[in-house]
Amino acid sequence: MTTFIRPRLRVPALYLLAGTVFAAAWLVHGRSIWWVSILAEVLTVARVVVLYRKAGQDSDEGALAGSRADERLRLLRTRSRALAGNAA
Repeated sequence: MTTFIRPRLRVPALYLLAGTVFAAAWLVHGRSIWWVSILAEVLTVARVVVLYRKAGQDSDEGALAGSRADERLRLLRTRSRALAGNAA
């Protein structure tokens, strides 16, 4: 699935999917306070726009939001997997 989605869009797309599912669930279950689902969707879209813009920046947060890890983040991931392997 992720090969069809550009790396800069992967994390924002997951946020959008999760926020939309939450808003739909609130709409179905919310009854008298259905307007919260609209608020949740608006906030989700705002967060997705912020993540997409941040993914274009050359920073640590931009690398995480853009699904492109640099050497430091790859080393951190390798060390955390080694620690998890030792603990298991």
